[in-house]
Amino acid sequence: VNLNMTAEQFPADLRYPATSLRIERGERVSRRDFARRLLRHLDALYAEYLAEGFEPVREAWEGFFRLVGREVEVDCQQRLLRGTVRGIDTDGALLLDAGGGRERILAGDVRPLAGS
Repeated sequence: VNLNMTAEQFPADLRYPATSLRIERGERVSRRDFARRLLRHLDALYAEYLAEGFEPVREAWEGFFRLVGREVEVDCQQRLLRGTVRGIDTDGALLLDAGGGRERILAGDVRPLAGS
């Protein structure tokens, strides 16, 4: 997680989509406070996962996810895909409608396309 980097600290070719919490919030972030809150949150999510399975975690995750229904480009290292985000699968994969079919994306860099 990039906490306190400024845009100028990223190489020019990474300034988008790369960002930091400092850029997004407009203020520095305490590393110690961030680490504490992250670990507490991960512990709570893990306990929920153990008690109820992945579905409640997936639903919460998808609730924060702002790309559903948007057109994106996904760089999967071996190939570049364009399509519409449909959500998150039952095992955490990104669901993308692309090229007439549905793709399950397990890893890649996602970039929203302009105007979507």
